Amino acid sequence: MRILITIIFICLGSMGALAQNYLVIGRVTDAKSGEAIREVRIYWEGYSDDKVRTDKYGIYRIKRPVDSQILIFEYSGKKPVEQVVLAGKSELNVSLEDLGATAVTASRW
Repeated sequence: MRILITIIFICLGSMGALAQNYLVIGRVTDAKSGEAIREVRIYWEGYSDDKVRTDKYGIYRIKRPVDSQILIFEYSGKKPVEQVVLAGKSELNVSLEDLGATAVTASRW
């Protein structure tokens, strides 16, 4: 009887770990205009090789690995965003802000 109870607890514990690997979806927009941003790079911290990109409507879908909870959003000319995704959260919408003006000068010697 003890063995059966132990097996049940082990199975239930492993199901909880598997349940954390779920799909996160959302939309990425420009903070100023509210318009969708396409081709935003999105990946989980520690998993930069597994990037996804937003579609033409700014929509993305990405599977969450069991051991990561920080989602990173990157786009040229915008400030990168790192967002903590709590367990059980399946939707995350993000707005990206401009980097700001950077002056570039050149001189001849």
